[in-house]
Amino acid sequence: MIAFLVAVADQSRFDAIAAPGIERVREPDSLVVTVRPEPGRGPQRALNAALDELVEQPDLEAVVILHEDVELVGLDTAAVVRDAFTDPDVAIAGAIGAQGVPGLAWWAGIPIGATGTEHVPDGRIAGVIHRGPVDAVDGLVLCLSPWAVRTLRFDEALAADFHGYDIDLCFQARYHGRRVEVIPLAVHHRHRALFTDTERWVRNELRFQHQWIDHRPISERRHQELAPPASPPA
Repeated sequence: MIAFLVAVADQSRFDAIAAPGIERVREPDSLVVTVRPEPGRGPQRALNAALDELVEQPDLEAVVILHEDVELVGLDTAAVVRDAFTDPDVAIAGAIGAQGVPGLAWWAGIPIGATGTEHVPDGRIAGVIHRGPVDAVDGLVLCLSPWAVRTLRFDEALAADFHGYDIDLCFQARYHGRRVEVIPLAVHHRHRALFTDTERWVRNELRFQHQWIDHRPISERRHQELAPPASPPA
């Protein structure tokens, strides 16, 4: 069973954009869960509470978290998500992301994947290739494997200033030795183009840099530290 999870701050946008897309791609047994973010804060706490409940589903195959202004277009969405998680090392998948991500601005790396948008001349943002491993994916769509639902949670320390919860979650997955992948999801992001949140962005960028770049760099050595020590030879 694939569950769909949306943090809804604007009910009218959800009803007009995300809800019809989910209805288009959902299967008969799919769960659709909506939560309300705390006013003036990010959606982390509400999403975490929903994940705590979804992890109890015995037949859970994936949780697809999307923004209220993202329309799922591809009728093959469920099949694409399932295919991504046939590899147990893949923890998170999305529509667009990048390699060489230096911080919250993932697009400063090497973009991979594609998404529709009204805010560029050809109506589509596309990376150098359409799928593959990345450091992080954009949170407009985050597909979580059962392992990720059991193991990862959004960092509520970032909630006060909203930004970066998606990139942080991807770095968590990679810290634990799992992979983040861009997969060929057909989506259209009908977002507002304005950005007036510079101070909040900078505060969370500094938190992210302190957490991941300064003190917990992603590396194979770190992953090995998580493994239990080998038994001494008999």
